[in-house]
Amino acid sequence: MIGIATLDREAEAHALGVDDLLPRGADSAAVRAVIPEGVDAAIDLVGGQAAREAFDAVRDRGTYVTTVLPSMDDSGVFDSTRGIDLDVLVVHPDRTRLAELLQLVAAGEMTSTIAERFALAEVAAAHRLQARGGLKGKLILLP
Repeated sequence: MIGIATLDREAEAHALGVDDLLPRGADSAAVRAVIPEGVDAAIDLVGGQAAREAFDAVRDRGTYVTTVLPSMDDSGVFDSTRGIDLDVLVVHPDRTRLAELLQLVAAGEMTSTIAERFALAEVAAAHRLQARGGLKGKLILLP
């Protein structure tokens, strides 16, 4: 499995099953240098140019999955004559599933890295930090 992240997260990436870690910003040519025929599937959580590069790294008749709605991505429609299956994942509120996730967190079975905590009154500062990108973890808003 190939992963793209900042190189200081190599140990974390390998713990998640990544075999080859490429630096953040790596393009489809870097991916194809590792797997010349292209990857079976790519998952994009960023959008924009990163989405284009992920899409271009997919082999013919592969799969591309994104969480970025096409209406939020100004880089154009992802259309392919290469038979790539395109899936857009959208989250829908589900109180029961959320309660299950909270139980996993409380039991210590599910964890996340926290980048920074903000008081609710500092929400604008949290948004600015998120917009800059490059975070290594989640932002937490506290009452």
